[in-house]
Amino acid sequence: MLRKGGGDFGMGYRCLSLLMLLFVVALVMAQKETRFHRYMRKVKGSQGMWQIVRATYWGGTSAEVFSDVAFLPDGRIVVAGIGWGPNLPSVTPTFVIGNDQWREAPIYRDIKRKTLDDAHPSRAGFLLWLTPDASRPLRLVRFGWGSAVIGWLHVSVDGTLYVSGRCAPNFIQWLSANRVPIVQIPPPDDAPKTEPTSFLYLARFSQEGQLDTVLVTTQQASADERRAGREMCLRCFGIAQKEAILLAYRRLYRWQGNQVTEIGKVPDGVLLGLDVKRGLAFVGGDRNTHTGREPWRQPFLYAINIDNGQVVWRLWGWDPKEVGSDRYRLVSDSSVRLLTVTPEGDLVIVGWSDGGNSVFTREPTNLDKPVKYGFIDSLWGARVGSFAWLMRLNGETKQFQCGTIWCAFLATQDRPNSIGVDSLALMKEQTAVTGGSAWGLITTPDAWVKLDPATDYIGGSYVAIFSPDFRDLLFCSPLPGVRGPVRCAAFGNRLVVVGHSFGEDPKTPIKDALQPSISGEADGYLLLAERVF
Repeated sequence: MLRKGGGDFGMGYRCLSLLMLLFVVALVMAQKETRFHRYMRKVKGSQGMWQIVRATYWGGTSAEVFSDVAFLPDGRIVVAGIGWGPNLPSVTPTFVIGNDQWREAPIYRDIKRKTLDDAHPSRAGFLLWLTPDASRPLRLVRFGWGSAVIGWLHVSVDGTLYVSGRCAPNFIQWLSANRVPIVQIPPPDDAPKTEPTSFLYLARFSQEGQLDTVLVTTQQASADERRAGREMCLRCFGIAQKEAILLAYRRLYRWQGNQVTEIGKVPDGVLLGLDVKRGLAFVGGDRNTHTGREPWRQPFLYAINIDNGQVVWRLWGWDPKEVGSDRYRLVSDSSVRLLTVTPEGDLVIVGWSDGGNSVFTREPTNLDKPVKYGFIDSLWGARVGSFAWLMRLNGETKQFQCGTIWCAFLATQDRPNSIGVDSLALMKEQTAVTGGSAWGLITTPDAWVKLDPATDYIGGSYVAIFSPDFRDLLFCSPLPGVRGPVRCAAFGNRLVVVGHSFGEDPKTPIKDALQPSISGEADGYLLLAERVF
């Protein structure tokens, strides 16, 4: 009996020991599991609803980048880009605006990092029209080599195209010689009195590519523009046929036909968008302030009446010393980077911060009222980095409705990692963002490119799509080998994404391509996707 009892006890002890061992192993494994793994397990994706229609390179024998993209009202695609010359792929018809003054020079500013030289003397901007399915080029409009580049593109509701960038004096001379109407905004009295070596321009085109008018200033790019990573450019948003609002010299202007009139002064910032129904222009960015303890970049967003130039309201406009006090200590540098207006009149905003203690954690008009974010709701453990805040505000009350923090996560250290947002596009039921991520991008199971976290770098350029309330990440895929800035535009259930590539990664998505491989040092890259039901 004793032997039998002893055997039962021994068996029980061994079972208990095994259970304890399994518990310890489970505990260790649980300790190794980080937010990266939990989010990767949490996301369900769209079950393959987002399908690539076409993914292609496009370029000549030198270097080309796609700098922006938009849809025309009939669904055709217009791509803006910059080439280093001396040629582009043959497209019929092709129109050249300006004289060619191409001269050979190194195309790289840093050849080891393959950083293209944005001060190259021969660069030229171009516009490429494509069919709605991107299967065929329809026309090409190119500026003369060495005359002007394109960093920004906007298509108004009526199909008018506005493009912007930097131009050389020879471009203005060509316009004058060819009797193209030129609207010049003279520098105001408080503008720096320097002899310009280049100009900022805005060119207005018909949706078929006919050049209408060019507006020119001597202004240089603002700090907000440079931080946004764009070419030096003005921004302009259409409000009616051949009528638009622009910002230059910290002043709002109305551009009608061949006339431009000043609306009023603007405190600071970049023109981010318009609410035509309410008659508002939105100007945002950040300014250097001081909390009394440390320097602080304070975000701001102004709504300005486009009829009289008066500031209607301002968000995140608290006293910096109050923000930096022991009561709040929300001193992470922050900025308002992107904005678009929904059909309902709400504001969808992309903010940036360098840490988690941001004023974006509070109502834009109430420092004492925290807000609750959706898919990612906290940046605990974050060090100095670059993080995005996606938020939807009520257009009338300016109150926070929903949003999400957007970041990557380091798998081994369980802390947030940097991410950037280059572009924002609204669809009927979803919101898309594109940009670049450091290691630890959260991807969905139906990503176009599937990478193994154990062996592959999951970062770089990406496309992410969120639910309207930002509670769910519906789709996210890396774009290996695609360089940014990565821009996007939406039309119905279609999304087009552009950037550029050096052809370094065999995992770059390519499908039914106009050009299946790189033809020069670098080529523009375009991906057209469609949501299938």
